[in-house]
Amino acid sequence: MNRFILPTACLAIAVGYAISHATSTAMLEGQANGLLFSRNLVGQIMGSASLWISCAFLAGKSISGRTLLSSFVGVFTLLFMLAVHYATGALLGFFSSSIFSDNQIWFLASLPAGMIFGLLGYLSNRIPLLSLILALCFLTEPFVIGYIPGVKSLPWTTVLAGQIAGISLICVGILIVYIACKEAIKGGRNG
Repeated sequence: MNRFILPTACLAIAVGYAISHATSTAMLEGQANGLLFSRNLVGQIMGSASLWISCAFLAGKSISGRTLLSSFVGVFTLLFMLAVHYATGALLGFFSSSIFSDNQIWFLASLPAGMIFGLLGYLSNRIPLLSLILALCFLTEPFVIGYIPGVKSLPWTTVLAGQIAGISLICVGILIVYIACKEAIKGGRNG
């Protein structure tokens, strides 16, 4: 993998998620439902926990020969993404100046999540089926979060966006299962 692809993707996810917080008066007044739907859809995909931890996983996978470094890189990846996300939102005026202190929990949560998924990414180089853990995250998140079936009391702009985001995450999970199984079969033939 090109060494610039993952950092660029992480940057795009963090900035994209920050921009998805943009809100107009027309959206709040129900006069721009198409725009609100698009904003919700982008936000639900870009803010997906599975998407974020997959960045830590892929960062760990990119490290060869150093177990401890893979955990560190996983943590650094999530901390970098959070810092970019909150800084972008604050600079654009979507978030208040206290956004970093208000969201300390996410920075703390990135420590164990980054360590675990960075390490899993590294280990998946030897055991491709470990990628199935990441697939499980993508496959279950839409149901755990409630995107599928959706909360009927919410406006359609939120429910439909969640359902489409959920289906998208499930498709990514299925793709990861396919790739992991293909790598495991290929490794079995070579081993």
